[in-house]
Parts: sequence; C-alpha cells; structure tokens
Amino acid sequence: MKMNLKGSLRAKLILVFLSLAIIPLLVASIFIGYFSYSNQLNQAKSVQKLIALRASEGVLSFFRNSTLELVTLIQTHELLAMNHGELDELLRLIIFGKNQFGHEPNRFLQLRILDASGATKVVASIDSPEVSEKEWSAFETDFSLVTQREALAFLGPIRYPLEIAEPLISVFLPLETYNGEDPEGYIAGLLRLQKIWGHLERFSIGFRSTVFLLNERGRVIAHPDPSVVLSGITHQLPESPGVGTGLLGGLVLENWHTINFGGQSLVIVAEQPISEVISLTLEFASTLGAVMLVAIILSGLISLWVMRDVLIPMEKLTNAIRQVGKGELFTRVYLHRNDEIGYLANQFNEMTTSLDDHSTKLKGSNLELQRMNRELDEFSYVASHDLQEPLRKLRAFGGLLLKDLENNDRERVEKDIRFITDSVNHMEKLIQDLLSLSRSSRATLSVEPVALDTCVDLALESLSLLLEERRANVVREQLPVVNGDKMQLTQVYQNLVSNAIKYHPGSPTVWISADQAELGWVFGVKDNGTGIHPDYHAQIFLPFKRLHGRSEHEGTGMGLAICRKVIERHGGKIWVESQEGEGAHFKFTIDMKGIES
Repeated sequence: MKMNLKGSLRAKLILVFLSLAIIPLLVASIFIGYFSYSNQLNQAKSVQKLIALRASEGVLSFFRNSTLELVTLIQTHELLAMNHGELDELLRLIIFGKNQFGHEPNRFLQLRILDASGATKVVASIDSPEVSEKEWSAFETDFSLVTQREALAFLGPIRYPLEIAEPLISVFLPLETYNGEDPEGYIAGLLRLQKIWGHLERFSIGFRSTVFLLNERGRVIAHPDPSVVLSGITHQLPESPGVGTGLLGGLVLENWHTINFGGQSLVIVAEQPISEVISLTLEFASTLGAVMLVAIILSGLISLWVMRDVLIPMEKLTNAIRQVGKGELFTRVYLHRNDEIGYLANQFNEMTTSLDDHSTKLKGSNLELQRMNRELDEFSYVASHDLQEPLRKLRAFGGLLLKDLENNDRERVEKDIRFITDSVNHMEKLIQDLLSLSRSSRATLSVEPVALDTCVDLALESLSLLLEERRANVVREQLPVVNGDKMQLTQVYQNLVSNAIKYHPGSPTVWISADQAELGWVFGVKDNGTGIHPDYHAQIFLPFKRLHGRSEHEGTGMGLAICRKVIERHGGKIWVESQEGEGAHFKFTIDMKGIES
C-alpha cells in the first residue's frame, strides 16, 4: 500500500509548526493593517478637502478677474458715447490681452456691446464673423434671464457649441447709467472654460490623482484631460465624502467644495485612487506577505529535508517492489547513500538485475524453442507427404519390375528401371533441398558489409547456361551495400531469378531493383511470367509447396522457403505482389541493425 505522508507523525509535527509560526503573525498583521488603513483614509480626506478649497479659490479668481476686467472697462470708458471703430478696437485689445490689466490673453472667445433690447451693436471675436454669429446663436436666449437678476454680473448656463471643441459660458454686465433708470445697454462675452483646465491640473495630488469641475447637472466642464470634457461625461457624487466609484471607474476617495458666482453653482471635486491612498498599508501588507512567504519556505525546506531523509526513499522502494511484482524486472532504485536504506536499495538492484538476466535468457530460449517447433512441424509435414511420394513410386515400380522380369519383357523392364531411377533422383533432390533449408536455418551467419551487386553477379553466373538457353533478359539497377551473409544473400537472388525464368513460357525479362523507403531499403525481383493468384501468395513460401506438377516445371518447391528463412534470419521479411497472367514481383527487406547472429 502506498505510504500516506499526510498521516505520518512527521507531517503532523510540521503542520503544527507552521500553524504556531504563521497564525500569530497573521492576526497581528490584520490589526495593524486595519488601523493603518483607517488613519491613512482620514488623512487623505483632510488633504483632499484642502485641495478642493484651494482649487475653488482658483476657479473663483478666474471668474472674478474676468468680470472685473469688464467692470473696469465700463467704469473707465463711456462705451455708449464711442463710435463703432473705437469700440471694436477697445474690445479686441481685451480679447487678445493687449491691455493695461495684464490678464491672460484669449480668455474671451468674443465680446459684444448690446443695446437695451439685446441687439448687437458691436462685436469683436477671435473667429470670423460667420463663425462668431453661429457661436453666439446658442447664447442669445441667455439675455432674457439677465433682466430677472439684480446681480452686477450674470453668468449664463454652460453650453457646448458644435462649432468649437470646448465648453463656453456667457457673461453679461449692464452699462452704467447716470439717471438711475434701467441700463441702456450691456457688455456680453463668451468666456472660455478651457483656461481652467491647466489650473486644475496643478492641483493633482500624487500619481493618477485628479481635480475636476462639475456644473449643476453633474457634467464635467473642466478636467486636466480635454477628451473627458469633450466626451460629455457626467458624474454622480455620493451623499458624503469618502470611498466611491471614480469619474472614470475604479475605487477612489472623493471630496469636494461647492462655489456660487454670477447665478451659477459649480462643484470642485478632488479624487484619488484608493490604491494611492492606502499605499503605505499595501507596502506593509507586501512586507508582511514576504515575511510569511519566507517562513513558509523555511518550513517547507525543513519538511522536505525530513521527507527526503526517510519517507521519500522508502516510498521509492515500495513503488519499485510494486513494479517488479507487475513484471517490470528492469526497475532500479538509485539512492546514492551509505546508510541502511542505501544498502537495502543496492540489494534490491542486484536482485532485479539477476531476475532481469534470467528473464531475458528465458525469453530467448522460448523464442528459439518456438522456432525449432515450427521447423519441426514443417519437417514432419515434408516427411509425411513429400518424402513418401517417391517411396510409394519405388514400391510400385519395384513390384512391376519383378513381374516384368518373370515375364521376360525387356522393354517394360527398362521402362520400370527408368521410373525407379527418376524416383530415386527426385528423393535425392528432396533430401538435398532439406539439407539446404536446414543449413539456411542453423548455419552461423558470416555478417559483413556485402555489395548486393556482387551477390547478383554470382547468382547470374551460376544461372548463365539457363539464361542463355532461355534467352532471358536481365535489367538491373545499382544496389546498395548491406550487412549480411554474402553466400546466403546470393542464394536468395539465385532462387528468385531461377523462378522468374522457369515460370515463363518464352524468353523472360527479369528486373532487379532497390528502392529507398521510409524505414529502409526494399529490394525487388520482378518478372513477366504467368503470375500467381492472390490466394497462394502466402502458401508459396512453405517447404515443398508447388503450384504446378513436376511434369510442367522441374523443382521441389523449396526455393522460396529457403529465401524466406534467409531473409528472416537477416531481420527482414519477404512477400510477393502478383496477379495471374501479369507476372510476379517479389520484394524483401533487410534489417541491417537487427541481424540474427
């Protein structure tokens, strides 16, 4: 049974050690982290409130300075008494900053002098007259609200004209009168809120902290990032300052301050990502996590040392014994130690090595016994069938010979003797072929590099008379060099070429080839003879298996059996591809690494 490390005493002691080392540290870190978080959050709220107040002062200063510039202009000039050219020049000096006030230029997009009904008398603008009128058309309705207010300066609603990519706000101031009646006219301007963006950017606190401006409907009208203003984002403030969802998503700490000027109510919001607020707490948590990780690693190293010393080696031995029990006798355990466990592992390895050697020898003996049994079965078949055929003929013709001798029939006696001689010769040939088959099975292979072209040369030389008699044509390809027995490979080619010539009624053609396949060379001997039916492709390689009678073709049917035995001993296989009437193509392989010795 596999050893359970969790249930061991050592494992329990290690778990207790880890608990005593880590749990107190974890509890203390929770209390310290909570108080640190609360303290940083309160401090951040105070800072953000201060930032919102300071930013509010800057925004108020922007509006006050802008209106003060126009008030000063009204008080120092009799605007209604000036002609059109003088008014245009004076308004342009204010727009482009070329004036005695020293204020930031381009603060106003355009300035207009209006009569008591709101009609434009003079206009000065940064843009062309056509564009200026389109811009002003969005603010004309604001004039109707001016008469309902008694404030010195009136700010209209914030608008976003399509003609310009920034928010604008209208400013109206009445021109002075000396009779105490209603004003005879107004000075109006379109104030560019874009000028506030850079001012708010200076109040950012820390990395990714932001200060922005909201109107009464919660729309962003000033932000350090212009794309936020132009996209028309709105933001819903929580009921009270604290942690909430930021303008662009994410968890933030928010605080704000509301300002009122010129009939408008604006909100200055300061927000900071919560990760920045509690950065010290996160640093403390990271440090604590590192300390705990070191403690866990040290405890783990101790655990590993304990398990490595005893438990793991014993588990290896247990698993190895289980594998040997399943028949995997090649299993070894290498511990490289000089104590009792190391000695036990060495003894186990010696035992499995001995078992493995005996098993290998036994497998080899079994394979040899199986091969010998197959050969014995084949020989028994031959002895019980093919060898008895000439003996039966000898017995039959011997009886006929005695009878013919008694009858003194000389002609029939000679005929009987010829039949007897033929049977004796056939038996002799059978015995010789059996000896050849036996030699091909039992003789020691003389393995050496063999040029197969040389084997073919020797085979064709032995068959030269037959080749000449049958006028056979041999077509050869260049063959490779292989490892094998030269004489036995020569016999393979001799038998295959002899069969190719024998089973052709006329002048045969024999093709000798070698093709490079994925797993090695495939050698071939092809003819244009009578061919072989697919039903007999396997049978023809059995001893004494003939598809024709001896009256049609000579031979004992041992040639292909010998070829099969030789090729098998060379680690390969032999087969035939053929159809009746289409010739035969014998193919074989040779395993140059796995030759039987």
